[in-house]
Amino acid sequence: MDEEEYKEIVLSLYDPERCPLIRKGNRVLIASLLWWTKMEAITNEDIEIFSKCKNRRNSLTHEMMSYLSNGLDDGFYDDFFKMFNLFCKMERWWLLEIEVPINPDFDNVGLNQLDRAEVHSGYMIILSMIIDIVTSGSDQYLEEACKRFGIPLSEQIKFSTIRLLKFVSVI
Repeated sequence: MDEEEYKEIVLSLYDPERCPLIRKGNRVLIASLLWWTKMEAITNEDIEIFSKCKNRRNSLTHEMMSYLSNGLDDGFYDDFFKMFNLFCKMERWWLLEIEVPINPDFDNVGLNQLDRAEVHSGYMIILSMIIDIVTSGSDQYLEEACKRFGIPLSEQIKFSTIRLLKFVSVI
């Protein structure tokens, strides 16, 4: 898709009233979210989740000291995993609807033969590993990840990761 097609197909969908929680100046973001809904990859509820998480991200960025001293509210973790699940939903859709059909390696595989839940992008795998490392409270996943990627696991890496895990558990 060239720039003119993009403007015609995606940016023409801009309707700030459909994404009231996102600042109206974010034309490209709003139009892109509406394109995803037009493609039936996400729902209006997903846009609400995205909008809420984007606002939370902005709050974290601009009020970092407050969060460091007061901690995160319980809803933070729920929102984080909702956003992660939305990211995975969009990645999976993109892979199955865009990437697989144009990749000749999949010419002999029908989309109906693929278990959609088992389709993961590299980003999804890496983010899942990071989440496992951070939420496990141990260095088992870190050791497995380093081994899988051929990264030597020094005591310094272990020490830094354990300090990070303790810090994250405090906030």
